[in-house]
Amino acid sequence: MLHAVSKLHPLARRVLAVFLVLLATASCGLGDLSIDEADPDSIPADPTYEGEVRPLMRYYCVACHAPSSQLGTAHDFDYSTYEGTKAGYGGILDTVFEQQSMPPGAARRMSPREEAIVKRWAEQGFKEKPTP
Repeated sequence: MLHAVSKLHPLARRVLAVFLVLLATASCGLGDLSIDEADPDSIPADPTYEGEVRPLMRYYCVACHAPSSQLGTAHDFDYSTYEGTKAGYGGILDTVFEQQSMPPGAARRMSPREEAIVKRWAEQGFKEKPTP
């Protein structure tokens, strides 16, 4: 790839460099929305573990925080079950929402909307399943 770039006309290389800098700068703030900026109408009024929270835990957490993961239950948090997620909510609140250190590295983090769903689920008493 670098070899191909070096063959570009100097003006084309300059345009490419400016584009890449602008792209990197613009993308730096994409995840910086606060939970207050989540559209309240898009957040389920009565989220449940089975309906809304479990899919989020599976996407963001279970690869490391489950007995079947390669790390086992990292830091003794098991987010693969309702009971484990409910018991470990303090860890989610601390590391995911406040410190924003989970998931680690460059892994995709919860959006403000997803964060609001999990917080509403907790605020409403950790409902497991939808009421029939």
